[in-house]
Amino acid sequence: MSDDSKKGALGLRINTPLERFLNGIIVENPTLVLMIGMCPTLAITNCAMNGIYMGLATTFVLALSNAVIAAIRKIVPDTVRIPAFIVVIASFVTIVDLFMH
Repeated sequence: MSDDSKKGALGLRINTPLERFLNGIIVENPTLVLMIGMCPTLAITNCAMNGIYMGLATTFVLALSNAVIAAIRKIVPDTVRIPAFIVVIASFVTIVDLFMH
């Protein structure tokens, strides 16, 4: 093997079984990424009811923003599609926040 072989994210050769194993466990592990993403949520839910309310609020925002985005996706031009989606999601998050206070 030459020294100029392609290196992966961990500095190992891409074609080695060890590289593929470590890449699947550490670098491209969706479960690990989701668990790390849930850390802030777990930090602020100190009892079961708060967790249930947060889950219901998340479900509400996800379901309604998905329905609105599906309805307007062909109407909104491509140039402003992502900002429009952000506004829709932020609106539902604000509504939920106002009702929870």
